[in-house]
Amino acid sequence: MGRETLTVKYFLAFSLGLAVVSALTCAGRPYSGTLQSSSDLVSEEDLKECSSKMHITFPKSTRALKISKVTGGPDDGIFLKIEIDRKDLDSLIKNSPFAGQELRSDRRFVLKDPTLSWWDPDSVRNYRSAQARLPDAKYLNILLDLDRDEINTIYLQWGET
Repeated sequence: MGRETLTVKYFLAFSLGLAVVSALTCAGRPYSGTLQSSSDLVSEEDLKECSSKMHITFPKSTRALKISKVTGGPDDGIFLKIEIDRKDLDSLIKNSPFAGQELRSDRRFVLKDPTLSWWDPDSVRNYRSAQARLPDAKYLNILLDLDRDEINTIYLQWGET
């Protein structure tokens, strides 16, 4: 076998191997990172981390429901679901990247993630949603569930672009 033929065969085998590894590592979750944690219990540390990364100040009435963090890939992400008292909604928005932005009812910026059973923004009928660009090529999406009178459920999705 000629040297050129052998080089081509090695190149093709290497390329096929890269394609297989790429397909296996990119399958599944929309993020290619490692699921670091998904919990029913959201700690004070988790909320502090979210406040810092999301550039948002949570009001005292915040009740953290669930969190999921995706890390270890090229783009990290956080899914955070909270509840706040309706009276604190304006304060939450004013102390966030969404201050001054139009919160829309015709477009959901937060989408369902099929790997998280508790993350179901598609089930919300009466909502407002927006996306904010953050420093260092990061973003924050919000979806406000306005179906209840006294309490608002809020979906926050932070990520790197």
